[in-house]
Amino acid sequence: CGFGTWLIDMATDYPTTDFVGVGLCPHQFPSQIPKNVKFTQANILSGLPFEDNEFDFVRLCYFANSLACCEWEPIIRELIRVTKPGGWIEFVEPDLVPLNMGPKFTILMDACE
Repeated sequence: CGFGTWLIDMATDYPTTDFVGVGLCPHQFPSQIPKNVKFTQANILSGLPFEDNEFDFVRLCYFANSLACCEWEPIIRELIRVTKPGGWIEFVEPDLVPLNMGPKFTILMDACE
């Protein structure tokens, strides 16, 4: 959850909904948070400290450049495990194709397809 900005914004907009942020570094968690936000220190690669089917909505942001290809499948299984049946999992990633590429970079990007 990084510094928890998205969580705090959502918790402010939806005060009757509970939000949980997960991060590796608890020193990044803000100290002043709405009552409907909780932060948990965990490493998704080691499994999440939540029950099966615990969440209606799970959001994973900016992980594309942080994970090896072999790490994605277990992470997706873990996200499915903690998401309730009929729940939603959202992946948020930046646009990985740069704009205004030069000719050499265009060749490189074409080779990666």
